[in-house]
Amino acid sequence: MRMWKKDLSRGATTSYEKVAELIMANCTVVGRPSYPPRRENLVKWKGLPECEASWEPESVLCRFNPKIRWFWQEGEEHD
Repeated sequence: MRMWKKDLSRGATTSYEKVAELIMANCTVVGRPSYPPRRENLVKWKGLPECEASWEPESVLCRFNPKIRWFWQEGEEHD
C-alpha cells in the first residue's frame, strides 16, 4: 500500500511503502444514510510497534487479501 506523509513544516509530501504484518481486528463503519457501511481493518505494520497500527478501509487493502482472509478464517474457527 502506498501511503502519503506530509511534512507540515515545509509543505512537502513524500510517499513510502508499508507492509501489512497482521490484521488485528475489524469493524463496520456506518456513516450517514446516504453512504453505505464500509469495513475497516486494524493493521499491524511490519517493523512498527502495535501502537502504530492503523485502521484502513478494506477496499484499499486488496494487496493484503490473504492476510484478511486468514483473519476471517481464524475468527470463524473460534466462534
